[in-house]
Amino acid sequence: MIQEPARVVVDSEGLGTTPERAKNEYSITSDIMFLRGDGWTLGAPTVFENVAYTMWQREWTHFARTNDTDWQPISKYSR
Repeated sequence: MIQEPARVVVDSEGLGTTPERAKNEYSITSDIMFLRGDGWTLGAPTVFENVAYTMWQREWTHFARTNDTDWQPISKYSR
């Protein structure tokens, strides 16, 4: 089962915060999450999806949309 991301992007500049703070202070939840090779995860709402993807583009290994139950290889990712 996929859990919440470590951080969630909350603006177009790439500001990230905890999922709890993103929800409570920014009214933002993740629509997609990216997984780095070291296990770190970053989530983003659809509006900031490209921002999140671009931040660590060469290091993402997998991604998952919120309705997914499994990580997908980043090679299958399309914006």
